[in-house]
Amino acid sequence: MSSVARLLEERRSALTPAADDASTRSRKLKILVVDDDPSLLRLYELEMLGWPLPLEILKAHNGFEALLKIGEHAPDLLISDLNMPGMDGFRMVNTLRKDPDRQDLRIIVVSGLDTATIATLGLPADIPVFTKPVQFSHLQAAVEQALLR
Repeated sequence: MSSVARLLEERRSALTPAADDASTRSRKLKILVVDDDPSLLRLYELEMLGWPLPLEILKAHNGFEALLKIGEHAPDLLISDLNMPGMDGFRMVNTLRKDPDRQDLRIIVVSGLDTATIATLGLPADIPVFTKPVQFSHLQAAVEQALLR
């Protein structure tokens, strides 16, 4: 996490302040979706933007990219696959849970792995898991429950 924090600080110092005032815009709920399949990421985005929620969808292709985006954007919810190249979802989730500043981030998993494999590889028990292909109505209900509680 310290390496990620250093990289984020370098990125922040290189950015100029935004010209618009965030207080003039209504607050959107940020969801970070993590999957190594670009087509699935686009499908998630298109589906979720049609939901009756004020959402901003962020996307990442692996756990490392997701950790960077979490540090930059502080999403309200993380929806992630588990089986990805580079840093997989298991390592990313366990890294987040060990970080005192991120351990309370709400997380939902959507994976093609079976429940026995997921249990064996060590996903925290409090994280809801949906099987791919996910029924978007079920995912929407879980997102609403996580964000509106």
